[in-house]
Amino acid sequence: MSARELLLVSVVMGLLAVGTAASVGRIRREATYRPSSRRVPRLAGGTVAGSSTVRSDTVGLGLVALLAVFLVATAVVDTALVAVVALATAILGYFAWGVYSLARLRGLPRAHAVGLSVWLFGVVLIGVVAVQLLVG
Repeated sequence: MSARELLLVSVVMGLLAVGTAASVGRIRREATYRPSSRRVPRLAGGTVAGSSTVRSDTVGLGLVALLAVFLVATAVVDTALVAVVALATAILGYFAWGVYSLARLRGLPRAHAVGLSVWLFGVVLIGVVAVQLLVG
């Protein structure tokens, strides 16, 4: 496939993604989610039932494992490449989590918030591929 054909495919996929979002948005407007007015039960210390204020050991273990993977990758591959990949992953994770959090704050259920985050990630990815085809 030539660059022009790949660009055409990217544009068509982008238009399909935007069209799908517009149609889902129209359907979503008809049935708006309204959270119930019942209150969340609170425990004696003022914390919400089911929440934890103690940092989990699994989070610490995950951070140590991530650091170990990073160190092994820098020993095997060029350090600058690993740093760029780590930075890109952090930016994409921040973007996805931010969209998810905003959707949850606006009252969307968890599954819809995840779907919105993935959909926007796909739209951005299509845009990046189109720009690379135009520039490169």
